[in-house]
Amino acid sequence: MKVRKSRDEGFTLIEVLGATVILSIASLGMMAFFLHAMSYNKGNQNKTVMINLARNALFYMEKQSFSDLEIYFRGEGHDRIDLLSSGCEVTAGNLMCGQDPSVQPILSKLEGLWDVFYPEVNGKRYQVVVTYQKDLADGGVGKFKYLLPISVTVRERDISDITNSRRYQANVEGYIVHESIR
Repeated sequence: MKVRKSRDEGFTLIEVLGATVILSIASLGMMAFFLHAMSYNKGNQNKTVMINLARNALFYMEKQSFSDLEIYFRGEGHDRIDLLSSGCEVTAGNLMCGQDPSVQPILSKLEGLWDVFYPEVNGKRYQVVVTYQKDLADGGVGKFKYLLPISVTVRERDISDITNSRRYQANVEGYIVHESIR
């Protein structure tokens, strides 16, 4: 009589289930990593858009009349251009600032200001605020007689004011230079 040897080749059901559980746990860990990387990438994409908008606004401000902006910042004593807080709106293609009448003559000269200060990119709305850096201006003497130091801040308009996170805003600094030395 021949005795057959048992064939214990292959995997048992328990071994297959164990391997599947271990592989699933490892896969979940990897998925969390990729989800975090995608979120980080999206945040960097938004930050890049905001930096480019801030550079665009800085370039726009650098091309404006130095004397008009000098009167606005140094003469009128305003420390920022923020169309939303000034109660400005576009009516029939003209910029109208109702709450503060002293800003109307200067800001109405700046063509395209509304489009630069309230752009929409990829379905997201942004707000641009230009701040005069009085502490760097040295009282308008010396080299600052011909320079207006400004800071341009861009933030998402739909984010609540409670969120002052740097993730939702970008800052760029520069100078408005007098026409005689441009």
